[in-house]
Amino acid sequence: AWVGITLLVYHFASPTGHPLLASRYGYLGNSPSQILIYFLQHPRAVIDQHLLEPTHRQYLRILLAPAGYLPVLAPWILVMAFPSIALNLLSSFRNQYLGVFQYSAEIVPVLIFSTIEAIVLIIWLAHWVLSQVRLSRGKSQESSNPTVRTRSEPRWVSPALLVVLLTYVLFSTVKADTFNSNMPFGQSFHWPSTQITAHTALAQHFIDMIPQDASVSAQSSLAAHLSERPEIYLFPYADDSADDIFLDVSSDVYPFYGSPDYTHEVKKVLQGGNYGVLAAQDGYLLLKRGLAPPAALPYSPSSDISDLDDLFFIPSDNFCSYISVPPKQVLHPVHVTFGSSDGTDTMNLIGYSVSAADRFSLGAGYMQITTYWQVSKPTLHPLQSVVLVTDKNGGKYIVSVDVPPLAWCPTNTWKTGLVQRLTSRVFSLSGFHIPNGLAHISVALLPVTHPFSTMVGEQNWLPLHISQAPATIVPTQGTNALQLATVTIVP
Repeated sequence: AWVGITLLVYHFASPTGHPLLASRYGYLGNSPSQILIYFLQHPRAVIDQHLLEPTHRQYLRILLAPAGYLPVLAPWILVMAFPSIALNLLSSFRNQYLGVFQYSAEIVPVLIFSTIEAIVLIIWLAHWVLSQVRLSRGKSQESSNPTVRTRSEPRWVSPALLVVLLTYVLFSTVKADTFNSNMPFGQSFHWPSTQITAHTALAQHFIDMIPQDASVSAQSSLAAHLSERPEIYLFPYADDSADDIFLDVSSDVYPFYGSPDYTHEVKKVLQGGNYGVLAAQDGYLLLKRGLAPPAALPYSPSSDISDLDDLFFIPSDNFCSYISVPPKQVLHPVHVTFGSSDGTDTMNLIGYSVSAADRFSLGAGYMQITTYWQVSKPTLHPLQSVVLVTDKNGGKYIVSVDVPPLAWCPTNTWKTGLVQRLTSRVFSLSGFHIPNGLAHISVALLPVTHPFSTMVGEQNWLPLHISQAPATIVPTQGTNALQLATVTIVP
């Protein structure tokens, strides 16, 4: 009823005549009646695609697991959350059913309410069972000895059962939070820090170059620092009309889901001819409308410059300084050489870091891979990093090729001798059917003709040679990938 009233209000009060996010359900129909008809005509497809599909099924587990699945015992309360759960499950926007964003906020109170109701129900059932047993025993004893009185129920039953149930719920909550990093004991949790790094301090230099009355399209992490002006947009909004565009290619790319779409949009702006580079350093890029556009170079010798993704821009000589680190910052030192047979593409892995829990949740866990490299000379072709997971049965899964720095600082432009740190975008394994048990995380290199290529056949991976590394760092069996860590996959 509430959803129906809401849609009715939108219809009469909204300038668009419908919710602004209605496009996320456009595949179901263009009106509530069309959506209803779709449900009636394709019930099996709706169930298979939005309830039984692994990612959607995992979303339901993420909602119910913290309460130990007790809310399902009180469906007369849980039903209040059904409209919101349905809106998330049916959305074409994946973030709505990942269970880690704001879209489940109004569902949480209902889950708590239904958990309380379920605990009351269980205690009531326990009392009922005990009373039935006591009544049965009393009748049996009275038939044999009429003077015997039936004993009353012990007072400790309810408190004891309540303690057991609350302990169970607390254990379930703590277990779920371990994988979601919401608590200090969660994987990869970091206490909030007010430390100002050299990179964050540099942002103020760029902010001071933007006039107070200029309209700005700024990246997510920068927009708040420029908000006291008449017009401020979250990039890529107004990236064809704003006076200035302020970006940090080393930062979060929200609202883009991954780096490829973000990179494509920035390159489209640079290639469009309306903006030029006012300043660029350490990953920051300040574009001004009306300046001469920067020159575009082919991403690699074999690139087709007719494709936007095959273009490479050099905003300044020190634009890529954000990936260079001093040798003392290298973690877990090793010495492994990846190189082609003709020696044109050679890179030395000198360190690594794998941010992943030892017991990695397939549905709720996230990981990030950092590698440290040196080159004795720039590679002939740009190289792409591939993250591989090998399960306990030998099955291989390419889980990530999203390493943002390689889109802006390809290996064929690297300076010799410098230590370059490559950090992947944070990613999950929820979309992969990896069986529970031990799994190995590996990394491989291969030449590409443009960023984020999907051509990642194993025959293209560069051979590797281990000169110095711990005993656990070994080639992945049957591949040219280097095993960096081992985790235990859990649901």
